[in-house]
Amino acid sequence: MVGSGRGSRSGLVTIGEFSRMTHLTVKALRHYDAQGVLVPHHVDDATGYRSYSVTQVPLAQVVRRLRALGMPLDEVGSVVGTDDVTERTARIAEHLDRMEKQLDEVRGAVDTLRALLGIEASPDDPAPASGRTFDHLLDADTTDAAGGEVEFRLEPATWALAARARLSLAMAGWTADAYAAIDATVQAVGAEQSGVHGALFYPDLFEREQGTLVAYVPVTERPAPDALAALAGTGDGSVEVRPVHLRATEVAVMLHRGTCADIDWTYGALGSYVARRALGVDGPIRETFVVSAVHTPDVGLHRTEVAWPVFRTRAA
Repeated sequence: MVGSGRGSRSGLVTIGEFSRMTHLTVKALRHYDAQGVLVPHHVDDATGYRSYSVTQVPLAQVVRRLRALGMPLDEVGSVVGTDDVTERTARIAEHLDRMEKQLDEVRGAVDTLRALLGIEASPDDPAPASGRTFDHLLDADTTDAAGGEVEFRLEPATWALAARARLSLAMAGWTADAYAAIDATVQAVGAEQSGVHGALFYPDLFEREQGTLVAYVPVTERPAPDALAALAGTGDGSVEVRPVHLRATEVAVMLHRGTCADIDWTYGALGSYVARRALGVDGPIRETFVVSAVHTPDVGLHRTEVAWPVFRTRAA
């Protein structure tokens, strides 16, 4: 089913489409609107429907990160509501000071517990840096913050072995267990793998508190039913693997480089591109893990293709 299509000409998108671009739930967007932190570009007087501009994507991503860092909403409003870089920096620095004090308290508690258990402290793992700053986003003239190129293509239909779950984005670590079960099933039934790990993220996963995620591994053909039946009841039962047929889908694709912790940058850039150049359609967003932990532990080398379902109306 084709979506609203408004973004293809006006740069305006529905609240659901904006949710998928920014990884903010519809509930959160309505709350931020009510608090005056992230106000829609337009609200229909008759229906009350909210429309957002793709130019608001960087702002939404800043709001999301500041909230994830524990900044109170009124302070978030102060940061994103000023054009004064000095004031903006001061607000963030104040919150950083509070976080460092809290961190010192937590470290002290951890050291105490380690001493009680006789465990030596382990070296800190450095967090990967994305190289993107709040000022860069707030002052951006373009929503192509990820800086990637977009390719339109038709993903061919294929069979896959897959596992499905309803969860929140915060629980997406479930995929590690899912892929372990799927890979074991591929080997057990003698299936021939035809591609790397992939996942389907359905709209409700972004728009609501919980939604559907399907982890899959493509195979050359559907495994024999008797081979799958022989596996029934094996394993711990936490992940159920089934054959699924992935239909052919027209998509716009952008390559994300590095850790998936900041993959929403790519979602925002790709979603904005689609809104301006094509008709977004209903359906899951597909991630294909071209280079992942399966290939190398170095997250800096990881590559993930993000594929947005579209119905093209004109050349890019």
